[in-house]
Amino acid sequence: LDKMVIYLKNLPKTKSIFIVTNAQIPEFFEKLKDDSTALPTQLYISVDAPNRELFDKINISLYVDGWERLQRSLKIFSELETRKVIRFTQIKGLNDLDDHLDGYKNLIELGNSDFIEIKAYMHLGMSQGRHTKEQMPEYGEVEAFAKKLSVHLGNYKYVDTAPNSRIALLQRVDSPYNIYIDKFEN
Repeated sequence: LDKMVIYLKNLPKTKSIFIVTNAQIPEFFEKLKDDSTALPTQLYISVDAPNRELFDKINISLYVDGWERLQRSLKIFSELETRKVIRFTQIKGLNDLDDHLDGYKNLIELGNSDFIEIKAYMHLGMSQGRHTKEQMPEYGEVEAFAKKLSVHLGNYKYVDTAPNSRIALLQRVDSPYNIYIDKFEN
């Protein structure tokens, strides 16, 4: 993947490169740390669970040590010099309980992302076998959770929203990045 990013960066028409990952291969993040030319414009890690029990239930990792892999990846992720986003899929009544806020705070502090994207679970694809339509939060529920998480974290502010997509965006108060990508530099 790192070689593909380098290749894409060298194409004249490339404007930006986004990579979304479930952080199950910490070695990928090590490669990015060792070679900054392989860094994408924006790098996402999906964090959908505050603890091992929910992680195993929601993510169904291919690895027995998936929870530990996520944490190792978040640690390396925190050291990368690119736009970093923790992507959180809110599953109503499962991973959005107040009891989970401290667990998320620990993971978010470990990853030190510039942004946190909270998006509503959608009852599509393989997830239909694990979750119900009733677990899809409405936009107001996503917004409320995002604001509650922002207050709980203390160093992230609520900065943007996309109601039709049921997404809310938080930004770390000391992040050097604008919420919009102004320009891409190859």
